[in-house]
Amino acid sequence: MPEGVFAHPALPPVRGIVPVHNWRHRPFRVTDIHRCLNYLLTAYQVKQADVLCHGTTSTGALQMVEYCAFKGVPWGYRTDCTSSPREIRVLAERGLESLMLTPQAIDDEGFEAWLATAAELKLPIRLQLTGACTSSQPVSTLAKRWKDLGVRVVTFKAADPFIRVSPRPKEDQEASLAFYNDLAAALQQEALALSFCGFPLQVLHPDNRPLADGLDEYFRNHEHYQRAPYTFASFLYRYPPKVVRLLMLYQMARLSHQEDTVDRYLMRLVVLHGRYLYKPVHLVSKLYRAVLPRPHYRNYRDLEEHDWESGMAQDFAAAFPDVPCAAMLFSGPQRGDRRYYFDPVNRECLEERKQQEALAKHALEWQRNEKPLMESHDQWGPLNSAQATLLGAQKWFSASAEEKISSPLCWVETPFMIMITFGGGMAELVGFRINRTQAILCPMIAPSHTLLLYVDRDGRFVLLRDGELVEPSWVEGRTVVPLRMTNSGPIHLSVWNINDALSLTPLKVWSRAPLYQERKEGIKYSIVLFCTYFARRLEACLRCIAHQTGVAMDMLEVIVAYVPGIDATEDVIDSMRDVFPELRILHAAMTRGNVKTKGYAINEALKLASGDWIMLMDADILLPPDMFSTLEPLTEQHGYLAPIGRAMLDRKTTSKILLGEIEPWNAWQSLLDGAEQIRDREARGVPIGFNQIFRRSFLEKVQYKEYQHFEGADWEFGVELRAHFGLEHRFDVRVLHLDHGGSQWYGVQRHF
Repeated sequence: MPEGVFAHPALPPVRGIVPVHNWRHRPFRVTDIHRCLNYLLTAYQVKQADVLCHGTTSTGALQMVEYCAFKGVPWGYRTDCTSSPREIRVLAERGLESLMLTPQAIDDEGFEAWLATAAELKLPIRLQLTGACTSSQPVSTLAKRWKDLGVRVVTFKAADPFIRVSPRPKEDQEASLAFYNDLAAALQQEALALSFCGFPLQVLHPDNRPLADGLDEYFRNHEHYQRAPYTFASFLYRYPPKVVRLLMLYQMARLSHQEDTVDRYLMRLVVLHGRYLYKPVHLVSKLYRAVLPRPHYRNYRDLEEHDWESGMAQDFAAAFPDVPCAAMLFSGPQRGDRRYYFDPVNRECLEERKQQEALAKHALEWQRNEKPLMESHDQWGPLNSAQATLLGAQKWFSASAEEKISSPLCWVETPFMIMITFGGGMAELVGFRINRTQAILCPMIAPSHTLLLYVDRDGRFVLLRDGELVEPSWVEGRTVVPLRMTNSGPIHLSVWNINDALSLTPLKVWSRAPLYQERKEGIKYSIVLFCTYFARRLEACLRCIAHQTGVAMDMLEVIVAYVPGIDATEDVIDSMRDVFPELRILHAAMTRGNVKTKGYAINEALKLASGDWIMLMDADILLPPDMFSTLEPLTEQHGYLAPIGRAMLDRKTTSKILLGEIEPWNAWQSLLDGAEQIRDREARGVPIGFNQIFRRSFLEKVQYKEYQHFEGADWEFGVELRAHFGLEHRFDVRVLHLDHGGSQWYGVQRHF
């Protein structure tokens, strides 16, 4: 994919910005900076971020870039070039992907030093020129030199909330506008991506006017920032660190969820006694919605309504006070060919967009050519609201703005497609709920919409509204859009902020596999594990499961909870399915925010289990080839089981297993005999996370603690199982534990 293409961008921005200090250069606390990034990841689902640091690189900036790497977020560094670039070398070693330079003077020595250092380190540069600015150098020389040094994007911006620009004399203002026009022409000759933001069309040369963006176009351009994170960062930038600390604590607290009891109890009473209560409650509901804020929902393309034109006029007047801009247009309908820069994240998003278009086409063909496998309107209903059953439809009632969720529609296996029509009323958002945090939603913009959710074999999905591909929305702090759908599990309907009532017409489901209402029959053992950065060890683990003897493979299923994109887990699962199709393997995809939330991932994966028995294990554990044949007679007598212990393999033996030089199922006894350490009945005798076996019915009383760090949660889970169901039965089997360079709870960073 070339770095630039001539086309209007189909991509929204996915970049956020995190300031490490305020406009007075007073540094924010490191914990508050980390909270800011977590908030952007959770509330706005940014995929990359710029760390903003003007002046000397602070400790907060250094720790912030470490935290970005820890969270797996591609990051850039934004500076005003007023400090020495010597520390950028350290940042480059820590994964710096790009530089955003916002100099206040083009001929400044500091700017030149940053350009030269970035070129030496081969870092792509995004350059922003703000306010009135000129140079003594010829524009052709500047354009060629910038391109040679690695500048990929140039933005001319009249004003920026992170940069304070002093007004220049009138002659300098006029000279600056002429300079910008000439420089833009030279940059186009060098095939660089560029745009004007906040400049009236009348001050631009006719050839440059197609490059003029209003703020709406600016925030829809993938080269720049998402509007909401940008606005949020500029808001923090204005306040002292103590206020920012309180603001971040408040924002993080907003991410918590409270159950809505109004519709759970009141609306049922209203529907039963509608003659007396319906109208008064309906009136109170209208007042409630008018006074209280509605759920904050958004997608990558959303823009709140603002008077952008007048705001841009004010910004331009502040930077160019002697240039009249009254009645001038700041953007227009004209659009010509423009060159856009696509960094690695943008290229990935572009490929995803092409895949979505192909999936949408396939979904419409499936709908057109085949009859649905199921059509129903009465096998499901709302879990937390009142309803009325109509002829061929349901009617849901609500007095609050909270979410209404249906009972499971059915259990589906990929590929599948679900279609339903929402109408006879209005709601804020409609769509599908996947689990506690993941949902695929879109706004209602008409009194009736037909939604079509299509999921392919690998879990890639698209949402169509009235036959048109739509970008999924999310509710700020409450839901996220899944990265990938699991290949088996229940689906729920989700509706936000129903205005009094909403009707739902019959549900239609297309599927290549039979549908079932609860769980797949015939499965006895569900093996659940969480894998992050353990892809190679996961492969060895799954191969040992696939080579079990004395038990039919159709009695087993493996559920792998993982985060797409951080390692090769998906590739391992695909290879295992191709080579061992008789072994049922489910992928339970989590989001980037769940990389360290092992307890949450396990609890969500357990909801997909069909087996009567659950085996929880780590991805670096190898089972003996007769594990399940040994368990078979024991399950008739006991409800809680655990192997006697584990044998710890050394690094060299582990490497031979990972490289395929040793097949554990064929060399099991020799591996046990050669283990460097045997651990029996460790952790004070309580079964811990490397292998815990119990009846699925036990989950009705006991669940994993959902700590961020996870340490101790598996031990507490074992203690709670003992407290509720008695001591476990230890059977005389040891599993093998692959070496991974020390005791780490989540995985190794070097998975290849």
